Amino acid sequence: MTSRSEFVDDFSSRYDFADEFLVVCPKCTSKAKVVPSVPWISGNLHKVERKLVCSNCGYFDQKQPENGIMMHADKDWFFHQPLFYTIETSQGILYAYNDKHLDFLESFISAQLRSREVRDEGGWSNKSQISRLPKWVKLAKNRDLIINEIKKVRSRC
Repeated sequence: MTSRSEFVDDFSSRYDFADEFLVVCPKCTSKAKVVPSVPWISGNLHKVERKLVCSNCGYFDQKQPENGIMMHADKDWFFHQPLFYTIETSQGILYAYNDKHLDFLESFISAQLRSREVRDEGGWSNKSQISRLPKWVKLAKNRDLIINEIKKVRSRC
């Protein structure tokens, strides 16, 4: 009997991964981080000053929050730098904000059995990260293709 990997959607949304963004450094193109200047507390995403730091070249920038943030799929929401984890395939492009987000996506994509349960407080939800993924990411026929590209992206680090 073969073991089957299983993924149960925990209804994580993109906000659950927005505490840190790994981006392409604007100075040296290595991996840099966009993180809160103070410890991040859920619910204050729009209120906390952010800093962009590159441990490779020492680049540093700091930014006060704006009235509204631009939630890009391919850039961080504060400095608008390209995301470091860009997974390009023949089917499309997938982005991950950080290691935790990439792990989450990889566990969903690699799972042979995927499920969602109805939430007690609101029934079905269309806000979860999984419900927002493009169809080509969810198709089993693309599983190996995407996982191989994720491995390539991880090997750049």
